[in-house]
Amino acid sequence: MNTGAAGRLLGGWEVAAIVMYNNGGTLQIGQSGEHFLNGVNRPNVMPGAKMWSGHWGDVKPYFEGKGSLTPVFSSNAFANTGSQFNLGDAARAYPQMRGPWYPVEDFSAMKLFHVTESSSFSLRMDYFDALNRTQIGWPTTDINNSNFGFVNYKFNGGNRQGQIEGRFTF
Repeated sequence: MNTGAAGRLLGGWEVAAIVMYNNGGTLQIGQSGEHFLNGVNRPNVMPGAKMWSGHWGDVKPYFEGKGSLTPVFSSNAFANTGSQFNLGDAARAYPQMRGPWYPVEDFSAMKLFHVTESSSFSLRMDYFDALNRTQIGWPTTDINNSNFGFVNYKFNGGNRQGQIEGRFTF
């Protein structure tokens, strides 16, 4: 596609992509209001309770008004220590309890058109978050919060954005 009239328009494009797929990090369960030595106390672990995380696919329908608020990790696996002077036995983080993943795809395309021997025109298009994925927030991990185990916000980092640049060089 680099010869003829069609080749001048359709051939010679340079394309690039930056894709980032970030797996959610481990969740750290805390107990606010129960400070010990200026830190945040950890709750107790309920014996025999299964620890899990998931149901991330149920969060997006909630924001679209098509579903209910669903817990995304096993909130029943933890209990309040009952006092600021009792240290909880929960670990700092559990590998089986993870936050949401963040997929982002950015694409770019550029073409140089030669007008004369000493002049040219370049066209460049950039798209950020090209697939317009919903980026949901992290769940509430404070057992004293009424939203413990739920995601009730999404990031406002931005939707699909694009820009086009044209440059004439002589």
